[in-house]
Amino acid sequence: MYLDCPACSKRLQIADEKLPTDHSVRITCPGCQQRFTYDPRAVVSPANGRAASDPGSPQQRTLAAMRSRVVTYDANSTQALICVDQPAHQDACREALQGLGYTADVMPNQFKALEALREVSYRLFVLDASFDGTSLDTNLVLTFLRERPLEQRRYQFVVLCAPEMITADPMLAYSQSVNLVLRDTDIPICQPVIAQYLAEHELLYRTFREMRQQLGKEG
Repeated sequence: MYLDCPACSKRLQIADEKLPTDHSVRITCPGCQQRFTYDPRAVVSPANGRAASDPGSPQQRTLAAMRSRVVTYDANSTQALICVDQPAHQDACREALQGLGYTADVMPNQFKALEALREVSYRLFVLDASFDGTSLDTNLVLTFLRERPLEQRRYQFVVLCAPEMITADPMLAYSQSVNLVLRDTDIPICQPVIAQYLAEHELLYRTFREMRQQLGKEG
């Protein structure tokens, strides 16, 4: 089986017999030493009552198709994807992102989110860790975003929300392979902190792209 490190995107080849089938396991990437969780167990999606990790489920088929598809990210995109369940938080996220100049699409479940990711070059993501009844280890949208190669991840800004998060904790964000973490109770007042960290992210990668252009490595 092939697994991608969520931190550095290194592809790991692991013999199937070395991976459990009935419990999760922590794996250490030999490239960057980042530890991440592999969980083979099925998670039932409220959207259709089927197992989201079942290879026959619509979500897993969509995720598999996306893994084999080259997704092009637009550094100038103003499209945002919101994957949170509570209507009040959806409204707060939409208003905050619109205030930052983004057009936000609110997703009702994982399946719709994965389908949208196949069609739209989203630049900014606000994702609840438990979106659509999942968890940090089983959220397929988060899995897809973490799996993107670094050259694609540079163009995306991911905000991860959960009750146990400490807002703007940089080490916690790093450990989850996202750009910013938010305690869910801070979502209604999230615009200033997203604006600050998004601006820092854009400045970093604008400088990075300019250097690559000077070296002739990017058009």
